[in-house]
Amino acid sequence: MYITMVLVVLCTAIVVLFSQEFAGLFKKIFAIPGVKLLLPLAFASWVIETYENWGLWLLLWCKDGLHTLMHRLDVYLPTHVSSLSLAHIIHLFLLASLPACLLLALAKGRGRYEPWPCTYQVGAAIWIVAAVLLTVHRP
Repeated sequence: MYITMVLVVLCTAIVVLFSQEFAGLFKKIFAIPGVKLLLPLAFASWVIETYENWGLWLLLWCKDGLHTLMHRLDVYLPTHVSSLSLAHIIHLFLLASLPACLLLALAKGRGRYEPWPCTYQVGAAIWIVAAVLLTVHRP
């Protein structure tokens, strides 16, 4: 336990002492053509490969939650003919429009005259993920 703490403190002291040299090294590495594209891509690939099981677990958990919410919404709909399709439509509409409306209200509350540039892309991305997760059914 003490050895680990000593090693962490020693490594941190070395990094702080030579921080200017480390910054110069990182600048030289990122000055190489193509590294700004390939290094984050390699890191993302490593993260996906390492934590693939956690990602699948998260997607399955989200899928189960979306299906549960959709079936709860289906109970309250007055029509009984193809009400599950209507629940899909209402659910996807709300998932796409509510984040955009919340971001627009937040921007207006903070005194911004224009919304953030990514406001509508957030709603579109959530809609795409939810549509894919809702179309995948259990066997």
